Amino acid sequence: MASSRQSILELLLHEVIQEEHIHNFLLIGIDSRSKSYSESGLGDRSDVICVMSVDTKHGTIKLLSIARDSYALFPGYTNFHKINAAMSWGGPDLLEATVESCLRIEIDGYAYVNFNHMADIVDAVGGVYVNMTSAERSVANKYIAEMNPGATPIYDSGDHVWLNGIQAVGYARNRYSGNGDYERMERQIEVLRSVLDQFMAMSATGKLSAMDDVLSAIVTNIEKEEIEKLAKADGSEDGGDRLHKIELLSKELLEHL
Repeated sequence: MASSRQSILELLLHEVIQEEHIHNFLLIGIDSRSKSYSESGLGDRSDVICVMSVDTKHGTIKLLSIARDSYALFPGYTNFHKINAAMSWGGPDLLEATVESCLRIEIDGYAYVNFNHMADIVDAVGGVYVNMTSAERSVANKYIAEMNPGATPIYDSGDHVWLNGIQAVGYARNRYSGNGDYERMERQIEVLRSVLDQFMAMSATGKLSAMDDVLSAIVTNIEKEEIEKLAKADGSEDGGDRLHKIELLSKELLEHL
């Protein structure tokens, strides 16, 4: 198996599509509760795999969520494996190359975060808002107690419920309410969407402060200047909703190969 990003990318099965005004970034949530990261990113499976596609021409963002149990062919490997193993075996470079190969789009960079640090990101933007059933609240509170026994549980349910960082992570981790992992992906995108909405609603100084907190909580190969430039591109031409979500389920990912 090739170890460097360049040698991994040379193993791609298909030519990728490139458009000057489209910037695609791989957002990864790893299944770890550690307060620190390994430098390589090896050893932890990816619990969340999401492609954020920023269209600087039309001022829109699309979030593509990939089911973690999708089977994919990793560049340099001969057999199909669950895509969440790519992060564990080859770090973010292998996962990025796998997504590029499957979707045939250029990925411009990655960022990954674990449970503890995702809570910090949510808190950095002032919390998030979600629509939550009483059943989802019950399961989320079990996760919250597991992660931090002293944390405040969620008391409310219904529409537009405010959650702090650890509450949001407990909510997003829930795979036992509704339709298992599929609705779990919906919750993860809901939290991420609210993080972006909250960030975009901040003042310029608030964004700078939040950006520093976010960058200290993630591991990324994206330059800070690039992140700041994209953060400023926050208006759609038609004044409509600029954030769209797409789900790519296991069967659909296989059909892209």
